[in-house]
Amino acid sequence: MKILLLAPRVPTIRPDGLSLVLQHILPVFRESCNLVLCGLEKTADSIPATGSEQRGESWAYFASTLPVPRRLHHLSRTPITLPCLYQGADDWVDAILTRERPEVAIVFGASMGSLIAMMSRQVPTVYVPLDAAARHHSMLAACTSGRVRLYQLFQAAKWRWYEPQVINYSSAAIYVSPMDAASVATRVRKGRLQVIPNGVDAAVFSRQASEVKEYAVAISGNFDYPPNVDGLLHFMNDILPRSCRLSAEARVLVLGKCSDPQVISRMAQIKSVTCVWNVDEMSTFIPRARVFACPVRFGTGIRNNVLQAMACGLPVITYPINVEALLPTGQSRCVIAESAGEFVDRMDRLLEKPDDELVNIGNCGRAYILAQHDWRDIGNRYLNVLLGVAKGHVGGQDSATKDEYRQ
Repeated sequence: MKILLLAPRVPTIRPDGLSLVLQHILPVFRESCNLVLCGLEKTADSIPATGSEQRGESWAYFASTLPVPRRLHHLSRTPITLPCLYQGADDWVDAILTRERPEVAIVFGASMGSLIAMMSRQVPTVYVPLDAAARHHSMLAACTSGRVRLYQLFQAAKWRWYEPQVINYSSAAIYVSPMDAASVATRVRKGRLQVIPNGVDAAVFSRQASEVKEYAVAISGNFDYPPNVDGLLHFMNDILPRSCRLSAEARVLVLGKCSDPQVISRMAQIKSVTCVWNVDEMSTFIPRARVFACPVRFGTGIRNNVLQAMACGLPVITYPINVEALLPTGQSRCVIAESAGEFVDRMDRLLEKPDDELVNIGNCGRAYILAQHDWRDIGNRYLNVLLGVAKGHVGGQDSATKDEYRQ
């Protein structure tokens, strides 16, 4: 089967959710399909197409850098989409479809939605926004203020109108969370929606038995993302001071990307907190803690840091919104808190437990990850959807509803 894969960047080493999915499902696709990979943007961190000639792949980039928009696209009725920043992108994709004649196309990223209508007239197309754009902007509005909040609310309103139209043009749409799929389910044609969660590389994120537990609690994430910043400050302001177990000797480890000097300065003022910014190998740091905390209060999609911590065999304490993409068996492997006070209480109870009991709790979480979030299985689920769409089955062959996913 010949597949055309279109994404904003194909592929990159950026630590974002889209690049993570692409890096892990492409090897699965390559085993049984011919690929035509297209990216609107080729960046400095794009992965070289090593061996692509031997695999019979075609690589194409529309532009070398992302241009600066000269018009106020954010004030238009249609949400900001990458193709609208590139003059002639529609014609470019149309020419590739005519030349390559793929049996099915898969389009990654909500920003690529404006190309779906044109593509779907020539080839069955699968749309992969990962999370619901309208819900995403609503969540961002909840943790911002002022003009930024108004902008996010405006974008949420536009996506609420625009997103169902894009899905209805496509043959199937894939989300990583049942709640994201449910947020658009009433406005799209029946059978279009699929739920396929992200995976985790359990060989990289693994329990390291000999690792010394230097920290009581670990927190990780991209702290240039507003909901993660809100969660981190919420932990430091509302949870850490109230904890009986997190004394000055019981250190907290904060891992992740951060370029905000105010956040970096705030963390540097807390003596019990050790920060490792812009680390490449989180898998070497996460197992050094006894417990993993995810105090994020807003967000959509799936929490890759929660999956990584569970794969490392750490007990996870978090809020319900951060495990909504997991099956009930996965949610039961985490300690769920409904409020800051409950978060403090349950975290302290975890830290009071002996190490062997924490190991048993963590092993249950890792077993769930191995069973449900293996990247090879997830890549095959993507392939099943593509095969079904190519054969004319609207919605593909994977589970299409929240209820089916949760069984």
